[in-house]
Amino acid sequence: MTTTTQVIPVPTKPSSSKAKTVLTFIALLLFGVFIGVLASFFLPITTAPVTDEIPAPQPAADSEISDTITPEEIITPIPTPTATPSALLNLRWNMMTVKSPLTTFSSYRIYYPTTWSIKEYKNTPGTGGSTSLTLTKGLTTLSFIQQDLEGSACSYPTSEIKQNLDFASYREIFHNSSTWRWGLSVNGDSPTYIVCQSQNNSFSSPTTVGFINLSGANIDNQTLEEFNYILEKIVIIP
Repeated sequence: MTTTTQVIPVPTKPSSSKAKTVLTFIALLLFGVFIGVLASFFLPITTAPVTDEIPAPQPAADSEISDTITPEEIITPIPTPTATPSALLNLRWNMMTVKSPLTTFSSYRIYYPTTWSIKEYKNTPGTGGSTSLTLTKGLTTLSFIQQDLEGSACSYPTSEIKQNLDFASYREIFHNSSTWRWGLSVNGDSPTYIVCQSQNNSFSSPTTVGFINLSGANIDNQTLEEFNYILEKIVIIP
């Protein structure tokens, strides 16, 4: 009896083109990395030198300076006094009108800071009348007196003749067509600032609104600036 054996071939798994593509990409990537590592051992690497110096800026043209730099950066600030006009304006101010009973003086309106106070005010009308206004700030006294008293001539460093009221220095204020000068009188023991007015090419006290004196111990610059501003803002009433 004859036995016949049938051999059945095992089917092979078909190859995938997608798998080949992936393997090819990986192979190329690994080859590129290998070439890069190899080149790092043979090729020199240059770096920029490190320095602590900062390049100096190039000067700009005039038109660029005016557009890009603020005035505070190119103008040296001027030293300000102890009391600037803006500081005085920031103060609160009172106003008072004094009516003169005398034909030899003018009525006036005065503005003074609220840091000053009225210590005394007198107004005596009629023949032989007078007015007296006294303002105080601490130990400092500012007085305005209208009374028929003998006046005094004033002299300064440029004066040819020394007068009863002699001043080593002064400050000027202009009222209408007249000039006022105030300074520290060298006469007497008590420091007194007196105001004189120009009359016939010379100066004398009183002024159009009366005798004006500022006196006190240790008068600081702030008070002097306020005094100057008070004088500037006096309104003479015809």
